[in-house]
Amino acid sequence: MASGTPVGQSGNTFTYRSTAPVASYATTLAVGRYRKLAATGPRGIPVTTWYRAKDAQYLPMFKRSPAFLTWLEERFGPYPFDSAGLVMVESNSAMETQQMVTLGEVQPARGDQMFDLTTLHEYAHHWFGDAVTLTDWRDMWLNEGWALYVQKLYEKDRYGLSDAELVKSSRQRDGELRKEYGPPSKPDRAEFGATNVYTCGAAMLRQLHQALIDAWLDSPTTPPETGPLPR
Repeated sequence: MASGTPVGQSGNTFTYRSTAPVASYATTLAVGRYRKLAATGPRGIPVTTWYRAKDAQYLPMFKRSPAFLTWLEERFGPYPFDSAGLVMVESNSAMETQQMVTLGEVQPARGDQMFDLTTLHEYAHHWFGDAVTLTDWRDMWLNEGWALYVQKLYEKDRYGLSDAELVKSSRQRDGELRKEYGPPSKPDRAEFGATNVYTCGAAMLRQLHQALIDAWLDSPTTPPETGPLPR
């Protein structure tokens, strides 16, 4: 299985294609004995999960992908690619590989909530990090800050995270992480992908959300037509 949309097989050669540009770090290839779970996402998008026999216990989790994409589309517009899905791999991490999220086998074992938040985070990257990507690793916070903030919005919506809890924890961690790893746009090179590029960027986005969108929603006048608001 690979990132991109499958377009055919000739003998032992499988071909995948993307109609959109793909950053090299957002590609994946997985080789193994996989089973296929096919589903349909919003607007008829094909959503495919590739899993191993030992992953079958997590099928109820895997079936949530169309719901994640629907939730994201309602807030950020149409999914930017031709297909979506997950592929399970022997890893502890997860990655926003374009059109086919690479999900480490430890993720579903962490339970429903952590699976949902991690998978939603990686799908969010298809808007923030894949469709629009960075040109310099110093801008990694634009990828991770957005994806983490979207994850927190989902946690508020589905798991009861309060806005006060979000703001309090974000402010505390922002100060701690800047001291330890530096500002998110100029991180320590020896600490690639440290938490500051996630949390500090998400904290900034919450402040902008509060100053702009919440101010509109709390105004006695009707806000202009801007499409769905991610409250």
